Amino acid sequence: SWNVNRDASPDDPAFSSRYEPIAETITIPATLFNVTSGAAGVSTMFSVDAVRSFADGAANYVGLNVGRLPSHWTTYTLSIRWCNMSASAGNVAWTGFAGATGVGDTIGTFASLGAAVATAGGQFVVVESTTAGWTGLAAPASGDDLVITIARAGADGTDTLAAAAGLYTVVLTKAS
Repeated sequence: SWNVNRDASPDDPAFSSRYEPIAETITIPATLFNVTSGAAGVSTMFSVDAVRSFADGAANYVGLNVGRLPSHWTTYTLSIRWCNMSASAGNVAWTGFAGATGVGDTIGTFASLGAAVATAGGQFVVVESTTAGWTGLAAPASGDDLVITIARAGADGTDTLAAAAGLYTVVLTKAS
């Protein structure tokens, strides 16, 4: 057990900076994300709700309020881990959006981070994707929450996988 001053509050910056975990990576299961547009249902693999399944041919979006990043992060990199849900071959185009939301901010004003296009692996083989626009991102201001949206641009010409792609996890890694 650990001992803290009984008068200290977890909302006090001095408290949180002394006792927050020193995280370098945050991995978020895709099944925690909410569908914000289109359809991206949860697919069960090996008796586990494992992925958000994004169909080909349409834009489907999922989003999540991640909450506050650790206070020692100033920049971070966003990457996604996903798999091909079939034996088909092709590329998948993913688009990321991120923004900060805090008191006085307008919800929903999130910047596009650009597209990450990657070749699908074999069926259920996990691929990690990121792109230059997803690296060195500024962490939200102290007290603001990070909100992330991930989309499959299934109708985009660079997305050539004529099958579902399963978003497995979203990974945030401290860059500085």
